[in-house]
Amino acid sequence: MRAVKRSSRAVQKSLDRSAERIEGSSLIKEPADARCGDWKLIKVPIELLRPKVRVRREVGDLLALVDSIKEYGLLQPLVVSEGDDGKYEIILGYRRYLAASEAGLKRLPVVSLGRVSLEKALELILREDVLKFPLRRDERCLIIAALVMSCGVRRTAKALGIPPSTVESAKKAGMTFKGVWKLAVRSSHDEEDAKKLKVKVKLAEKVYEAVSKVSGDESFEELAGRLYLMLMDFPTKTALRILDKWLENPTLDYMEKLVSEAGTGSLADANAEIR
Repeated sequence: MRAVKRSSRAVQKSLDRSAERIEGSSLIKEPADARCGDWKLIKVPIELLRPKVRVRREVGDLLALVDSIKEYGLLQPLVVSEGDDGKYEIILGYRRYLAASEAGLKRLPVVSLGRVSLEKALELILREDVLKFPLRRDERCLIIAALVMSCGVRRTAKALGIPPSTVESAKKAGMTFKGVWKLAVRSSHDEEDAKKLKVKVKLAEKVYEAVSKVSGDESFEELAGRLYLMLMDFPTKTALRILDKWLENPTLDYMEKLVSEAGTGSLADANAEIR
């Protein structure tokens, strides 16, 4: 139990340090059209704006921001990149975009960085995490997973200033959380339901490892997401023991049986076998 807690705390500590160290780091060379001298401040019709990448599941209460925009307008421009189809993709300022839309604005001020890769956009979002509305642990893991898939573990670790082992753990957890998010979006549009999701990085990492042993690419995300949702309410040590037992018969029916038994008291003590 102590080993699990120590490992989980170590991963989280490194993830927190990554947010602090991201300022000034770069995964890729700064493109010429994103230099400060080439930034363009323009006004764009709101229908030409869309998110470049959705990272946050929770945008918080927008009421005060909507009221402020109605009274004073949008004081801080969005940061966008230019899409191939003539539209602008929001990198920073998605909450302001939603609030401005709710406030009835038709044109929004934006700072256009020109063409920006997905990797650079994710890095900018991590930088904003240091300064503003903090990312949740699952959101940060998702970003790191995306960076690893594009840049590799070592390059990502070097840019974020954290050990490759921590990046690998965050990547595994992020892939599981991706499946969780997809299931949550499919099953519910209730903001309060989304907030009930419990974020356990260690459990998400171990779910990834377990599912990797038994599932192909096509069904990986959904299976990982379902397992995590079934296990997240248990103490982490209990959830990991159930997961180990599940590998003997890796089906959803068997997991439901194990979860039911654990929930009704079949686990007599911390060292008991799952019946």
